[in-house]
Amino acid sequence: MSSKLLGDAFDADIKPIAYKVVLLKLVDAARDDGTKIWPSVKTIAKAAGVSERHTKRVLHGFVSVGLLRVTQIGGKGRGDTTEYSLDLATLRRLGTSHSVTFVNGTGTFEKKGDMVSEPEKRVTPEAVKGDTSHPQPLKDPLEEREGARAQGQKQALNLNLKPIMDGKPEEALAAIERHWPPGAVGNRAKALGLLADMTPEQRKREVDAAPRYLRALKDEKRKYVPAIETYLANGDSERFPEPRGSTAAEPEIELKPYVAELWAMLWRAVKASKPEAVAYALSRMDKGLTTVQRAVPPADEVSALVAVKIGSPEHEAWSVWCQRMGIRLPAPSMLPVVFVPSPAPDQVKMVGYRPYQLLRPQRLEYRSKIWWWRLHQRIADGKPLVTYVGKQRVDPVEEVRRKVGTDEVHFGPWPADSDLAGMVMIKTLTDEFEQWNTYFARLGSSLDLWPDNHIWVPSRYPPAVFTPKPADPVPDYEALEAMGEMR
Repeated sequence: MSSKLLGDAFDADIKPIAYKVVLLKLVDAARDDGTKIWPSVKTIAKAAGVSERHTKRVLHGFVSVGLLRVTQIGGKGRGDTTEYSLDLATLRRLGTSHSVTFVNGTGTFEKKGDMVSEPEKRVTPEAVKGDTSHPQPLKDPLEEREGARAQGQKQALNLNLKPIMDGKPEEALAAIERHWPPGAVGNRAKALGLLADMTPEQRKREVDAAPRYLRALKDEKRKYVPAIETYLANGDSERFPEPRGSTAAEPEIELKPYVAELWAMLWRAVKASKPEAVAYALSRMDKGLTTVQRAVPPADEVSALVAVKIGSPEHEAWSVWCQRMGIRLPAPSMLPVVFVPSPAPDQVKMVGYRPYQLLRPQRLEYRSKIWWWRLHQRIADGKPLVTYVGKQRVDPVEEVRRKVGTDEVHFGPWPADSDLAGMVMIKTLTDEFEQWNTYFARLGSSLDLWPDNHIWVPSRYPPAVFTPKPADPVPDYEALEAMGEMR
């Protein structure tokens, strides 16, 4: 949150007041340049004290008058909110020369000026003769009421204005947020209040310790990152002091979404077979990344990547390869190409059960199409379907018969969409099902009393089981008559 933007928001002449309260919440979530505004509609509505439906109407009104711009449309999944940015020129114009009034979500601009037409009425009263002091402006009762309501809304939003005036706590918070995961920032107002109670040296220590604190959480394999106000309130920076002999903090660079450097980071993680690094690189691909220079792959590694046009045979080959490795190849909507290590990927052998580590763990539903596909891959490799561990008999078909739900899979093979296209669904209580039951019986298993009403198989008939009977030859009636067998 920026103190300058907050002042501009309070000065903005926007009516009714509910629209202004929503604007204050948007400014509270914005960066200094008015960008990166992504709170959910529910969060904005709760802070402004209005309904979610009214909040959507307000946001639509702000966009229609040009005060707000949609940077990225959300709604792709849980937690994926729409990102906005403020038009700072329009915001400042509303605080100086114009005003806007919204009616049912439609805004109307008006230029400010003297609205009194009678010549005897003045906007500013004349000073008393002989008095050299500055005249006091007249106070409009309506403006006093609006000001009181705005003051009440400021308190409702828990905006602590004192720590923002000097700008230093806000700059410290912005520096910490550059390292923090976007979904774990927490309450910015509380964090600003805690930073305001610190000395400049203490604030600097909190900023410097933030990346070390986050690295420690990652090394400890913590699933959740505390909010910034929790980090400040607990004094966690004292546990991670600056190492002796350390140099000044490295400058940070910002990588735009889908740039070649992000692709190089993804393929570096793929080559190292690190699932956590692969998942992180994929999550930042469409959002961009702010990091230090030493974390960015070198120029020669980036230049070695090959640009492959989306929809080309090379792109399809890489898409299939990524699916078989347990990930999806990112598909940028704003670029016509993707960056890959080579024109063609190394082939993943899928004819047979060849275990290999997936780049990302997958959830496998029991008795699903993918489960059957993996079972047939094992059979095609010539491995026995039923095995023994000591004296215990292990039959995957019998084990899955009693299971429901999913299991986490870390090893392949894993199918691409094209691999599943050839699978055939066979209904139970059919001739084809009985032939497949006979096939599995020869492998030592059985499909009797199968809990589902279907199975998935690679072909309609099993191999080496169904052989069509030869057609009966047409009898030679003349030969039969000659032999005396024809009457």
